[in-house]
Amino acid sequence: MSIDPEDQFIDVIKQTVDKSGFPGKKVALPLAKVQSAAEKKGLDLEMVLSRLKMFGYHGAIVGEKIIFADQEQEAEAPNPMDRFGGMSDMLGGLDLEGLKNMSQEELMGQVSNLMGSMTEEQQQSMMNMYQNMSPEEKEKIISKGKDMGLMQ
Repeated sequence: MSIDPEDQFIDVIKQTVDKSGFPGKKVALPLAKVQSAAEKKGLDLEMVLSRLKMFGYHGAIVGEKIIFADQEQEAEAPNPMDRFGGMSDMLGGLDLEGLKNMSQEELMGQVSNLMGSMTEEQQQSMMNMYQNMSPEEKEKIISKGKDMGLMQ
């Protein structure tokens, strides 16, 4: 590890992102925490992100997160479903588009089966994810649920 504080900070971010599955998947870090750590070291976060791009760690500030992807356009324009992080893994390949054509009974059965197959940690992760969403993001989910007949 380098002696330069900026190099050390970059190494820590790279290690953290790598441990979270990068480059195989996009990784989000909390902006406030990273910004605070950078400021404590007297570093400019934009410069750090710029230097990380030279190593193939394309980071973009999106809301309250820094999204890292192995391609710049993916980091800057994330898929809206990426907000759900590892949720796609928890859903076991469930086709969300296919849910639109199900009756409410079929849909509730699918949801019940899905929840029953999740570990407590996965269920808690989903709850934490929802609780950390902005009011606008929560409203979008509720609206989608209404559109699909899950809520009234």
